[in-house]
Amino acid sequence: MNCLFAARKAGLVPAFLCCTLAAPLAHAQELVLGAGLTRFEPRDTSYAWMLSFSRDLTPALSASFSYHNEGHTLGHHRDGHSAQIWARTQPFDHLELAAGIGPYRFFDTAVAENREHFANAHGWGGIGSVTATLREPGSRWLYQLRADRIVAHAAADTTQLMATAGYRFDQDGSFAANEIAREIPRRHHEIALMSGRTIINSFDSQFARATSFEYRHTDSPVVRYTIGWLNEGDVRLARRDGILIEGWLEPSFYRDRFTLGIGGGGYFAVDSQHAQGRSALVILSTTFSYHFAHGWIGRLTWHRVSSNYDRDSDIVLLGIGKRF
Repeated sequence: MNCLFAARKAGLVPAFLCCTLAAPLAHAQELVLGAGLTRFEPRDTSYAWMLSFSRDLTPALSASFSYHNEGHTLGHHRDGHSAQIWARTQPFDHLELAAGIGPYRFFDTAVAENREHFANAHGWGGIGSVTATLREPGSRWLYQLRADRIVAHAAADTTQLMATAGYRFDQDGSFAANEIAREIPRRHHEIALMSGRTIINSFDSQFARATSFEYRHTDSPVVRYTIGWLNEGDVRLARRDGILIEGWLEPSFYRDRFTLGIGGGGYFAVDSQHAQGRSALVILSTTFSYHFAHGWIGRLTWHRVSSNYDRDSDIVLLGIGKRF
């Protein structure tokens, strides 16, 4: 229950996200990237793309966390995150059919009657999906056709059709019974300096240079925490910086060579460009790290800042860090 409460308060797609993706009985994971089309009701059409990470729970069940970009239509730029539980069957040797359902948290840049002529609308909905997956014999690669139906509360419903490709990873380092994981010396602390770009969620997508410094602590093979400082730069509509505090689910793979993670928490910021001034904002993040030598790592992180005054932003950061 603590897991559910924390996820909801952080603005994450709630409940089973932290419980299932950290499940100790899981034994394989998949990372999938897809592209296709979005159909907005009643008649608008745009592009679609998505990135999804899934984890087996049993031979017939899995859980996933996904980012969906629903494209751009007249007056709307919408994307969001979903968490889903999947049931699957294998009617033929190399063909797998699956269906999934779960909550969907969307972010919509919409036309508004204000000085900037846009607003950042947030909302909850539901998503139902079906997939047909082809797995090549002896290969980790998979190829998939996917259909998603998004029903958004007080907003347009959409249908997405996509072709995807993915990769299946071995068991990660989060298992107490994993002999390989026990052989790897655990480094519980990490500091990282990163730089990149802030993009404001407006119709003009104003951008600026962003910088960040963070400390990351490993609490268990899959659970991590960070505290850091973020400067979003001057994007004209906002000039924000502040303290980030996040919790992460970040398993490691291939003898701790790299990690994949999702996180969420609070961003306590000062915006000198806006009357709002000090704000406690919600942040949702994904990260990838690569351990290249003697505790030195490269890290790529994508933050989504959810504001309450129409200043949502995406911050993409790349940097170097040290584990010890």
